[in-house]
Amino acid sequence: MTARTAKNVQASLPKGVQLTGHGKSFRTIDGVRLVYDDHGSLEPPMPPHVGQLLTELGGLVDFPEGALLQLIVDHFTADWRDVVPTVNVPSWVATGRYSPSFPLAGMQWFAQSLPDSSLSVCEKGGHRPQWNEPEDFNRELLAFLRRSLR
Repeated sequence: MTARTAKNVQASLPKGVQLTGHGKSFRTIDGVRLVYDDHGSLEPPMPPHVGQLLTELGGLVDFPEGALLQLIVDHFTADWRDVVPTVNVPSWVATGRYSPSFPLAGMQWFAQSLPDSSLSVCEKGGHRPQWNEPEDFNRELLAFLRRSLR
């Protein structure tokens, strides 16, 4: 069995789909330390406790690649603009202000397009606000659940 590495996972991706990773260059904006990824996007660095958890779980490249890669490709290529307004359940949109993958304006559009939604912006978070601001994220999630489950 071939060891899974970022390089051979990248080789198995469809043409035009690229993995991204965290680089070593940092910049501080509004008091938030951000790291440039391999493509020049800014993202808060992974908190040490998340890195430790991922190490204990075997890392991110240990997930089954077939279905996961199909989901990722669909996620970034499908156009759901006509479907989003038809969602008929309460929805919570959570994002970090510094997400390189999903700019805040797009997440605001998403929340505004959902009929019954709320938006939470973690001010120091990136693509994974639950990693960078777990207390704020969890507080907002619980508030959404309380409102939705009444």
